[in-house]
Amino acid sequence: MQNDQIPSDPIRRMRLLSIRAAADEIGIGRKAIREAIRSGALRPIKIGARTLRLTPADLQRWLDENRISPPIAVDVRVDARVAARVRREAALDAKSRNRREHKKDASKK
Repeated sequence: MQNDQIPSDPIRRMRLLSIRAAADEIGIGRKAIREAIRSGALRPIKIGARTLRLTPADLQRWLDENRISPPIAVDVRVDARVAARVRREAALDAKSRNRREHKKDASKK
């Protein structure tokens, strides 16, 4: 093969990433990559007894599959109002439950 020719064999051009390199590449923790492997969402290549490697294509596919579309806009004020309403409703339910129990006790006497 001459020096100016690029190998056409895709395996010669394949770049494999360690779990650490894959995590660093996309800016997440190694634990998240390991969990994705454990769950079957990412399928690593096993080299030897313990070495796992990922292809950039598999990593990109996993990212694309986990993309949220369309982006979710979160309004913190709305969430706070919803949480406050849920707390009020729970307090009202507790009060009405106490009243019913008190009425039952009073009617038994």
